[in-house]
Amino acid sequence: MDREKIITHLKSQRTWRLIFLSIITLGIYTAHYIKRQTCIFNKYLDREQKISPLLAYLIMFISYERVIVLLLSVFMNQLISEDMNFFRNLLRLILVIVWAFQVRNRINKLLLLSANRTLWLNRGLTFFFTIFYINYMINSLNENSDKEEIMAAPPPLPKC
Repeated sequence: MDREKIITHLKSQRTWRLIFLSIITLGIYTAHYIKRQTCIFNKYLDREQKISPLLAYLIMFISYERVIVLLLSVFMNQLISEDMNFFRNLLRLILVIVWAFQVRNRINKLLLLSANRTLWLNRGLTFFFTIFYINYMINSLNENSDKEEIMAAPPPLPKC
C-alpha cells in the first residue's frame, strides 16, 4: 500500500476554506466533505475496516434536513420546536464526532503512525475540532517536508 498516494488522494483543500464553506452552507459542505473522504478511505481499507457509507449519508441527510427546516421557518414565519432543533443538531454533532474518530483511527493505522510521533492524530483535538482537525492533519501529512517520518517503516515491536 502506497502511503504517499493515500495522503495525496485525501488532500482536499485548506482548512480555512473548509471552515468558511461549512459556515456559509450551514454545514452542508461539511457533509459532502465527509462523504468524499469516506469514499477515498474505503478504497484503501480492508472490508472489515471500512467506514460505513450509511454514516456519511445519514450526516448528509440530517445536514440538508436542518437547512431546509431552517429556511422554511424563516420564509414561512413558522416556529421550529426548540427541542427538535436541539435534538437534530446534537444528533448531527454526535455522528460527525463518531466519523472523525473512525477516520482518525484509520489514518493512524493506514499510515502506520505511532503515538510518539508528531503526526499522530490526537484524541482531544479530534473530539473538539472534528473534521477541521482531520483536514488540517491530512494537509500537514501532505505538506510535511520530512516525509521520511511518514514513509518509514514502523518501529519494531518490543520483544516479550
